Amino acid sequence: MTDDEFDVMSEKVESLITLWKPFFGIENWSLVINLHRGPIPGDEDAAGSCRSAWEYMHATLAFNLEELADYEDEEVEGVVIHELLHIIVDELKTKRGSPERVVTHLSRILQRVSK
Repeated sequence: MTDDEFDVMSEKVESLITLWKPFFGIENWSLVINLHRGPIPGDEDAAGSCRSAWEYMHATLAFNLEELADYEDEEVEGVVIHELLHIIVDELKTKRGSPERVVTHLSRILQRVSK
């Protein structure tokens, strides 16, 4: 990935986060955005990841820009929405389950509704 490609993808992801933050009501959260040129450490197979500490209103989002560069714009938006949804629903995690399926489903709904 060239520097120019990295810059384009960085801008795309950051603008989508800026666009969707108010919709999710997380504009007062502390967000750290990590943009990677390749695999996300600890989540090597993921296009994006989210680690949230909902009790402190803090989240770290990470994106594999090299992988996202191969996605259509709508798919990139879907990944961003998906990771932002984790901020909201991670509070629901239990020892028996994970919100992953719900987050995927909700991100698809939101994309359809936003068009």
